[in-house]
Amino acid sequence: MFIGHSALAFGAKRAARRASLGVLVAAAQLCDLIWPILVHRPDLALYPGGAARVGLGLWYSVAGTVVVAPSSKAAGWFALSGWLVPFWAAWIDRHRLPAADR
Repeated sequence: MFIGHSALAFGAKRAARRASLGVLVAAAQLCDLIWPILVHRPDLALYPGGAARVGLGLWYSVAGTVVVAPSSKAAGWFALSGWLVPFWAAWIDRHRLPAADR
């Protein structure tokens, strides 16, 4: 989870160079805290032992599920495919032609 949040923050840093990396990591963590509130039924405690329960129950809405599920699945596959990047880069490096041969 730490690697995923860091990767998201580093990617965002590339787009927003003036933003602090710490703020971007915190924003990625905040998104991870907000997501369960959106999709869960009202059963999430705000603090340990708390009586107040939160959750919007997005999965109970057919329209909400149709919109959110494919995008979250696509984001998950994109994040999981990150381990392929070093192998892909090594393959490209091995198969490229020197500048004089082009």
